[in-house]
Amino acid sequence: MRRLLAALVVVSLLAAPALADVTDRDLAEAEARLAELRSQAAELTDRYEAAQTQAAELEAQLAGLEQAVGDTRLALDLSRRKVQERAVEMYMEAMSTDLFALLILDAGVT
Repeated sequence: MRRLLAALVVVSLLAAPALADVTDRDLAEAEARLAELRSQAAELTDRYEAAQTQAAELEAQLAGLEQAVGDTRLALDLSRRKVQERAVEMYMEAMSTDLFALLILDAGVT
C-alpha cells in the first residue's frame, strides 16, 4: 500500500510540470481543433447516412427491375408458345386447303 502511495506521489510530481506548461493558448488551440474534428465527423456522418439511403433506394430499384425482367421473360415465353401454336394452325390449315384443292382437282370439279 505504501508503495502504491509512493508511486502516486512520484507520478503526480512528474506530471505537475507538464500540466504547468499548458497555456490558455494551448487550450484554445486544442478546443478549436476539437471543434473542427467534430464538424468533420458530423459532415462524414451526414455523407455516410446519405450513402446508406442511396444504397437502400438502389437496392429497391434493383429488386423492381429484377421483378420486371422475370415478368418480361414470362410474357416472352407465353408469346413464343402462342406464335408456335398459331404457326402449327396455319400449317395445318394450309395443308388441308391444299389437300382439299387437290381432291377437287382430282374429282374434276372446277
